[in-house]
Amino acid sequence: MCTTLERAGYRVEAAVDGAQALDSYDKASEPFHLILSDVVMPRMTGFELAQRLLDHNPSVNVLFTSGHIPAGMVPENFTGS
Repeated sequence: MCTTLERAGYRVEAAVDGAQALDSYDKASEPFHLILSDVVMPRMTGFELAQRLLDHNPSVNVLFTSGHIPAGMVPENFTGS
């Protein structure tokens, strides 16, 4: 995915998990225009990552991707839209 986006001209900041993504987001010198996140990740789900980012910046754009989402994984209180 990173290679495809970079070849299309996008600047990509890859992270191995949600914690690293939050750290990269907090340290970024320029705003992120889109967060592309897997739903199932180590240490925190994509939904948890998105909620933390939205709590910090309600206008952040998040796009989820996943091979599958286990039943019951989408939190009832997720405020993303």
